[in-house]
Amino acid sequence: MCFRLPPDARSPAEARRTLDALRVSLDDPVVDDAALLVSEVVSNSVRHAGLDADDAIEVRVRGSRAMLHVDVIDPGPGFEPHVRPREDDGGWGLLLLDQLATRWGVEHGDSTRVWFDLAPPVSAASASGT
Repeated sequence: MCFRLPPDARSPAEARRTLDALRVSLDDPVVDDAALLVSEVVSNSVRHAGLDADDAIEVRVRGSRAMLHVDVIDPGPGFEPHVRPREDDGGWGLLLLDQLATRWGVEHGDSTRVWFDLAPPVSAASASGT
C-alpha cells in the first residue's frame, strides 16, 4: 500500500483511515498501533517539515502477519530525533513511536524518511509452543 497526502491538518486522520484497510489481514491491535503511529509521524511532517502546499507526504506500508513496516517520507530538511518531548514542542509522537514500535528510525537525504516496524504481540500459547 502506498499513498500520498497533502501537508495539511486533515492528513493525519486520512492516514489513519487509510490504514483501516489492513484490518482484513492483520489483528486489530497491530492496526490500531500502526494507525496511531502513522498519524503521529504524518503530524510531525505537517507541523515541522516546512512543506509547501504543493509538496506531498508519502506513506508506504508493507508487511505480513509477522511484521508490518511503515515509511513516512517528506521532502523536508529532516531532524535529529529526541524521544522525550522538549518544552517548546509539546509533542509525544516520538515517545509513542519508541514505546510501541518494534524498531524505528529516521533517515536523511534528499528527503526525510521516518520508518517503523510493528510485530504482533506474542500470545502466551505461541510463546510456550502450544
